Amino acid sequence: QSHQNEEIIVRAQRSDKQVIEVKVKPEILAGFSDHGKTMGVTIVDVGLVKYGFFESLYRGFAGAFKMLWKIILAFYTLLAGLITGQGLAMQISGPVGVAAMTGQVVDLGYRYVLQFAAVLSLNLAVINFVPFPALDGGRFLFLVIEKLRGKPVKQAVENVIHNVGFGILMILIIVVTYNDVISHSGLIDKIKGFF
Repeated sequence: QSHQNEEIIVRAQRSDKQVIEVKVKPEILAGFSDHGKTMGVTIVDVGLVKYGFFESLYRGFAGAFKMLWKIILAFYTLLAGLITGQGLAMQISGPVGVAAMTGQVVDLGYRYVLQFAAVLSLNLAVINFVPFPALDGGRFLFLVIEKLRGKPVKQAVENVIHNVGFGILMILIIVVTYNDVISHSGLIDKIKGFF
């Protein structure tokens, strides 16, 4: 408000760490603000492009594979950060976080809900194939070990390993859910409002 008739220099840092400077002058745009002269960023209208059936099918599969690759890379980055002691480079969400995100996506429309459901399914597929006990990837690892050794791992040993892995997964789910509840306290208040 104090610089309504002055040109202002705005600095922005891009993801590649490059800093750019832009000179802007606040102005009144009809229908955008009733607070006087403002400056900011607005979302422009986007259009939908319709493709034929086969091109849509091709683009759908291509997009799914690209997303799958991004999920695998993100999971690798997550594991590398944990192993090297750098911590989590991204936020992990459990059931509460997914519920909060689903609520936000529902507001955008059914297309986004379908896309979100597809991304969740791909995430679960990647996580399930991690070679960790109690997951399908862990069971696959035991099959590989059996093939390499020429004989199966004793069933009692495999059961203990899978049970320990399952216990670790349950502890992880509890920790992630607790963090979700803390970071989405507004969601908990909404749930309480139903009762």
